[in-house]
Amino acid sequence: LISGVPSSASNVSFTADTTTHLTLYWSPPTENINCIVKYIVKINDQQMETTVTSLSVPNLTIGLVYNVTVYSQDSDNRNGSTSELLIVTWKVPLPVSALSWNISEIDGNISIILIW
Repeated sequence: LISGVPSSASNVSFTADTTTHLTLYWSPPTENINCIVKYIVKINDQQMETTVTSLSVPNLTIGLVYNVTVYSQDSDNRNGSTSELLIVTWKVPLPVSALSWNISEIDGNISIILIW
């Protein structure tokens, strides 16, 4: 470990606020914590900066994979090691409501049609 260079952020995690919005969280480095001035968060090709250990991420696209990398940076722009997370977004199916059905028999064959 180089003196003054921040160690890596750890425990990168997230909560899904909606199917297209999440909040990232991480723990600060345990070594050289006093030299950290910001965190760099890369999500695929986009880079964001923050001075706190969380970041709101809106406008996600359902069905895409997001590679998240978090690293700390000191006042001399030296980066700590990276912490990574892979997030796959998905659409939660909606509950079926107002279910109805029709049963019919034609030539001894029974058909059931479900409508919702």
